[in-house]
Amino acid sequence: YPLRRQRQMCIRDSLTGHTRLPPRSIAITIDGGYRDAYTNALPVLKNHNFHATFFIVPEHIDGETRIKDVPIPCLSWNEVHEIAKCKMGIGLLAYKGRGIKRQYDEQSIKESIPVSLKILKENIDGDVKLCSFKEGIPKKPLWDFLKIQGFQAVFTQCPTNRRPSTSGIGRIQIEFPGGFTGRVFPEILVVSWRRCCRSRCSAVFHSLRRRRSVFLPPGSIRQTG
Repeated sequence: YPLRRQRQMCIRDSLTGHTRLPPRSIAITIDGGYRDAYTNALPVLKNHNFHATFFIVPEHIDGETRIKDVPIPCLSWNEVHEIAKCKMGIGLLAYKGRGIKRQYDEQSIKESIPVSLKILKENIDGDVKLCSFKEGIPKKPLWDFLKIQGFQAVFTQCPTNRRPSTSGIGRIQIEFPGGFTGRVFPEILVVSWRRCCRSRCSAVFHSLRRRRSVFLPPGSIRQTG
């Protein structure tokens, strides 16, 4: 949901030409479905009256995942429900969080997405209209398949150097130094860091940084892709 002060618009409509985003518009998305998305990010977003879309891997909910052999606790379905009650968006982090940047197994992806969607629909109300991939843009056959599944837009971490479209919206990743620990912090991804710096969103990231109890040195925030 791109934001300008307290106005909310649909990014899909802007990409298809139905509406025009006002200046200083941003979109906040949080990938992974880690528990810190609920304990750390959600309170800050609520405090600043900002909305975000949380992309989750349904197969990992009520469990954990592993990153660099470190076990990472994931959200519970109760926490996902609480996030949705706060009028945050819930999207699918497709292909169990794997990227499709290079040559990908299209058939494997097509088989995994209906399974993930079935789990989501069994556990949350409403349609899931947004999905994301860790990186990479779906080619036309896969994008056509995603549209048949009901998706209206795809987000990706990179590439970000291409013109955004509903089939692939590149994002800039906000990283925290120190790597993953027992208190992993979710990735904070925004459509445009430059726009973010010009908006009151800087206060949101300042609060998030304080909750992480780390200092972001120059260069720790970078554009990927």
